Amino acid sequence: MLNILSISKFLFELRQCLNRTREPKLWVSSRQKWGVALTMVLLFAGCKTPCHEENFSIPFDAPKIVRLSHESYKAAWDAEYWALYDLRTAAFHPLRLDRQTLVFLRRLRWQVAWIARDVEKHPASPRCSSKSAYDIVAFDEKMLKLRYQPASFTPSTDLKIEKLLNLLDEIAPYYEMKKPLIR
Repeated sequence: MLNILSISKFLFELRQCLNRTREPKLWVSSRQKWGVALTMVLLFAGCKTPCHEENFSIPFDAPKIVRLSHESYKAAWDAEYWALYDLRTAAFHPLRLDRQTLVFLRRLRWQVAWIARDVEKHPASPRCSSKSAYDIVAFDEKMLKLRYQPASFTPSTDLKIEKLLNLLDEIAPYYEMKKPLIR
């Protein structure tokens, strides 16, 4: 995250650079100055789409999301532990996909708790505040599904990973957006 000192230092250096218009090599037109200023405004303002509760398909149930998030954390921790154990004790050399499965299990374990944290931290707007955390979890879940091969793990570990994926699928409908009406 950029802090105020780094932003002010950057703006000072930019101003110094733009003030050197007398030097032929560093000459900057007013059009370029406006372009830099507009880029800076867009950069600092961000391009985030506004989040409104009416844009989502179903009402948000904060206690249920917190509970599912905590259960997902426990399931991810358990699945990661036993997946690592299975790959260490396997009779074959783990493939790259198997190691990547472990990486995404670790990322899910780390990120899924942030959903509950954001919901609890911002009770006035729990869905909008936890949407970015959910988006990261949804991406990691998608990557896990692409790389996960049940044959590489024991059946008990497969059940743990499937339980985690089912818990994440239960969270998903609360963050789905309404379909736009096409006229």
